[in-house]
Amino acid sequence: MDAKTPLEHALGPQLAALRALEQRTRELALVSAHRRTQSVRRLKEVERDLARVALVVRAIADLAIARGLFTDMQLRAQFDRADFADGVFDAALDPKLVAPQSGRGTSPRRASKSNSQSKPRRKAR
Repeated sequence: MDAKTPLEHALGPQLAALRALEQRTRELALVSAHRRTQSVRRLKEVERDLARVALVVRAIADLAIARGLFTDMQLRAQFDRADFADGVFDAALDPKLVAPQSGRGTSPRRASKSNSQSKPRRKAR
């Protein structure tokens, strides 16, 4: 004997589709939560790695200044030159220029422009 109401009987396929959608929604929510957890964990790893790199760079710079290899002002000037290697003063470097093929820290695009065409830009902070 069928225990379905007439409404359930009439809407059977739609109810089945709704139940399938609910199940798929639950599955997607679990996948999304897992990916979010993985992303947060990876972000923490990257932040930790970046902090370590910053520490190493700071220690090397402090040691080099203390040994007289260069002054703080020379380091700052070199920082500015490296910062502008991608054509923008923004305290960042285009990832393509981190290890340039030429070894000179300039991109082929910037190297081909004349000095009159290259004007410093400042990114809004």
